[in-house]
Amino acid sequence: MKNFELLALSSKTCLKNTKAHKRTRPDPSPYQKKSPSSPSLWCALFFPCLQGLQDSERKKNISELAKTISKFSSTITIESTTIIFEIKSSLRYFRGIKKLKAGIDFSVKEKLKFLDFNAIFYYGISPTLNCSSLIAKSKKNLFISKMSQIKPALNNISINYLDLDKKQKKILRNIGVEKIRDIWRLPTSGLKKRLGERALLQLKQAIDLEPELIERYSPQENFTSSYNLPYPITNENKVLLVLKKLLDKFCIFLQKRDLSTSGFLIILKNEKTENIKLCIRLRHPSISKNYFITLIKAHLENKQITSPIIKATLNAGNFQRKDHVTSSMLPTHFKDCNRKDARFELNRFIEILTARIGEESIKKPQHIDNHCPEYTALESKIDEKTLKKAPKIPQNLRPIWLLPEPRKLNKCNHQLYDSRKIFLVSGPERIESRWWKKNKTQRDYYIAEEDCGARLWVFQDKIKPGQWFVHGVFS
Repeated sequence: MKNFELLALSSKTCLKNTKAHKRTRPDPSPYQKKSPSSPSLWCALFFPCLQGLQDSERKKNISELAKTISKFSSTITIESTTIIFEIKSSLRYFRGIKKLKAGIDFSVKEKLKFLDFNAIFYYGISPTLNCSSLIAKSKKNLFISKMSQIKPALNNISINYLDLDKKQKKILRNIGVEKIRDIWRLPTSGLKKRLGERALLQLKQAIDLEPELIERYSPQENFTSSYNLPYPITNENKVLLVLKKLLDKFCIFLQKRDLSTSGFLIILKNEKTENIKLCIRLRHPSISKNYFITLIKAHLENKQITSPIIKATLNAGNFQRKDHVTSSMLPTHFKDCNRKDARFELNRFIEILTARIGEESIKKPQHIDNHCPEYTALESKIDEKTLKKAPKIPQNLRPIWLLPEPRKLNKCNHQLYDSRKIFLVSGPERIESRWWKKNKTQRDYYIAEEDCGARLWVFQDKIKPGQWFVHGVFS
């Protein structure tokens, strides 16, 4: 791209002679403009340099570019490698379209150079969002100010730039459709059957037949606040007073933006330039200052302040939109909005327990699909967010309590003994596994019962015939 300049569509190609238009039969196509010219003006910027990147890198870079665009518009949306934003509301502030485009051109090129990309991008400006996006992706670099110019501008654009899958594009090519102008000539009912209503929606939105819904981009919020103490302190209660001041600012920040947080970091700096870090993590986003203080107190119980504190800092960047519940709109039995369900109470309990004894001390059992009983259970962190389906309950009865290592049973006169006599009740259930390793497993499992009534899970080792072991105890 040479310069970010105005390339307006020629009026000869866009507007028909009014006399000829009167003599011509009206276009029977269903894609007719039914509303006056749109009051909006959308600018789309397409960045081909982002196409070959991985999703994480692409999202990171286009988010950085969107932050640059936020200086020129407050309404921004992102489509993969394209940024679309409304500019009509900014024209008066920047004193016209030429100065606005020059400012965007300079800022975007500087940002691309900073991100180590080629300063090449393509734009499209029109009264509708989808039209601007299609023009930018097709690398036309056009400025359209009137609704009557949209349809002629889209005519020569290939169907490759439409949001269609491979199957839909193949269907269009099989019926001879290569350009968007070919779609205007086809009956809508047939296209709906072949492509579906959603495929045609973007074309209807492009010429203002349907309203356009956008997912508004908002830059990621960050909060940082520090407090330099007038004198060093070692008292835990005084440290809490300082942290309460930081929490006041933090809660005001959340309230103004209608946000809640799922975690933040507190750094306490002492005279020896060492940092004491308090990592507050929440399983459920919150905005409660009192609860934050409860978690901070629990964290401080495990920390020893060996040197006076001279500075406190609070950093946060993990925010969510706050959930709203209006009691007047709910049935009578739901009007108590402060009621805490069991899951909420469990999350609070785990958060406080984690703050007191540490994350590494709290585990949860995890089921592993394995034939060998020793390898069917695993301990994992309690704060893992990976949701897994509950395992199916096996038809064969298995005890909940397995011994760390199978315990050998005594045998005398064909009678099994542990501390008492053992009698086999049901079985066997044969398990043969891990034959590809040295510690292969070949066992016959039985449900057994002691003479006192306790039920055990025992097995006979087929590799070492005659040896019996107890592996688990039924509740």
